[in-house]
Formats: sequence, C-alpha cells, structure tokens
Amino acid sequence: MTFTDSDSFDIEGGEVGDTVSIDVSTGVAGGDGRYAYSANGLPAGIEINGATGLISGAFTEPTDGGVATITVTDGAGASESITIAIGEIIDSI
Repeated sequence: MTFTDSDSFDIEGGEVGDTVSIDVSTGVAGGDGRYAYSANGLPAGIEINGATGLISGAFTEPTDGGVATITVTDGAGASESITIAIGEIIDSI
C-alpha cells in the first residue's frame, strides 16, 4: 500500500466559520482495499471520516497554523502516513 502526499491535501488558512472538504483517499493505492483513516493535529472543528478519508468541517477557533499527520491503515494492518500543512486561521471579522 502507498499513501502519496499532494499539495491539494493541505488546509489553506482562512477565518473561523470557513469550511473545508478534502478527500485524501485519492492518495491511497494498493493494499487490500479496506482502509481506515485517522488524523492528529487537525484544526478545531475539522475532522476526518475514518471510513472514507474525507477531511471536513468548519473552523471553530483561530490558530497559527502548523501541520497535521494523516494515517491510513489497511485491513492487513499495513499503514502509511503523510504530513499536511495547515495555514493560519483568524477570527472572523
């Protein structure tokens, strides 16, 4: 199994209340096809769907930005991780 990073998986900065919808499953190939996704470090209000790999939600708090780690594990127990960038999120005006 491979999990290939893409700039399109990065979360651009924005304002509290802005929404995000990013499908990281497009970076996964091989394995047994039964994938489970998890994430560490996503901004408040943003979650990953463990079954589909869709990162979505609305920003609920400001943050300076940073990185998040996204991990996919297949049914055989093989796992791969990528690191995505997160832009600055400011209070809505």
